[in-house]
Amino acid sequence: MINLAHVCEDGVVTILFDHNGEIPLYSATSMTGQQLLVGSSGGRPTKYFRESKAILRKDQQRKKDYKLSLHRKLCVKTNGKKALVVDKKWAKVRKSVAKKAIDVKVSNPALLESEIHKGHLVASNYGRGNKEGMLATFTYTNVVRQFGRFNSGPWQECETKLVEWGKTIVPLTVPRM
Repeated sequence: MINLAHVCEDGVVTILFDHNGEIPLYSATSMTGQQLLVGSSGGRPTKYFRESKAILRKDQQRKKDYKLSLHRKLCVKTNGKKALVVDKKWAKVRKSVAKKAIDVKVSNPALLESEIHKGHLVASNYGRGNKEGMLATFTYTNVVRQFGRFNSGPWQECETKLVEWGKTIVPLTVPRM
């Protein structure tokens, strides 16, 4: 049975939340040109994420869901000269991949660990110039699990480029009739 809820966090971030999966399906906010032109709203909050007041505690993610993320082991599969990283649990579900995914010895064991981040759906830097707007993004209803290298790499770059692109847009103003 589908169990969805629309959530509005602090009047800034709206979310379609799946109670069964304990994850947001989508999240949205509005950004103004003024927000994009001002600098940062300050650093990240000292207490990163908080539980939503709009969703029952039992239905949302919590800090403990991420506690053991550094122990998530991956396996490396070589394909010619190229090394590919494959998640073992995912590989077991995908039987065709599981047959090919094998453990190999790697000189740097740290390469086999992947931190899982709390990835914002509405990025915190979209609340620029508005401290409350930025803080509204730090709820468990606005995050999904993401591989750390992806979240802090290409995804973060995309979020930053969106803000930079928004700064270049010239507003269209027309006289009222």
